[in-house]
Amino acid sequence: MPRLLALAIALIVSCCPIWALSAHQQRHQQTYLSDSKIHIRPGTEADLDDITTVIVDAFRSGPDWRYVYQHQDEYREYQWKCMRETVDDIFQHAPNSTLTNVISVPLGHDAADTPGTRNERVVAVAFWRIMEPGAAHSDSNSIYPLRIGSGSVECLDHLDANLTRALDFNRQFLAAEEHYIWSLREKQMHLALLGTHPDWDGHGFGAAHCQWGMEMARGMAVPTTLMATPAGWPLYDSLGFDSVANITIETLGELEHLWYEYMRYDS
Repeated sequence: MPRLLALAIALIVSCCPIWALSAHQQRHQQTYLSDSKIHIRPGTEADLDDITTVIVDAFRSGPDWRYVYQHQDEYREYQWKCMRETVDDIFQHAPNSTLTNVISVPLGHDAADTPGTRNERVVAVAFWRIMEPGAAHSDSNSIYPLRIGSGSVECLDHLDANLTRALDFNRQFLAAEEHYIWSLREKQMHLALLGTHPDWDGHGFGAAHCQWGMEMARGMAVPTTLMATPAGWPLYDSLGFDSVANITIETLGELEHLWYEYMRYDS
């Protein structure tokens, strides 16, 4: 049976665990951008809870999430649990071409001194994919903004979502992703998901994640691509991304249509 998985987020293809770092990730551990003290590191299995919280809290107020997850306010704990299953699934099946980076901040001394607790909290996450021309596209390897897949019996109930809306939205978004991203006949560095926890907005974490990927793309002499939400567009525009096409997602009923912007940066 299908299961509604929220996000993004375009990652699941093979069975290589994401915490078994690829060669690209191994070369970029403990990365500090040259003009910043912001620390970017690969995500690990220990970060699953924090990454889930970042995704849910960062995206739950967006128009696409409010549209698809019509009942999310009534089922907040349920939504978090099912999203964590999604993130865990991504971690367990992501290919070597997928790079998951996080930015964390230190916790207070009391938490750090408590046995068995972590001394940091992930507050921003980015999912990148190094895409080769002609890669196969399907619902199972799409990350953002939702995915249909398999999951626990409890999450198959989709208590937080309007499944009719979700399936129609998914169909339209996958078609746009196929046309603008997957059909490119050139290698690309694709930003599949970028999120910062609302408590940490304004610290430059989103820009730092973008600059990391843009530097990687520059080293490979490939473009950086993404599908921007209205909330994310100003950041990408300020970093020099070009708006190539506007994608309109028609909604069911009287709601306002949703839109995304296909953007790219050529080094």
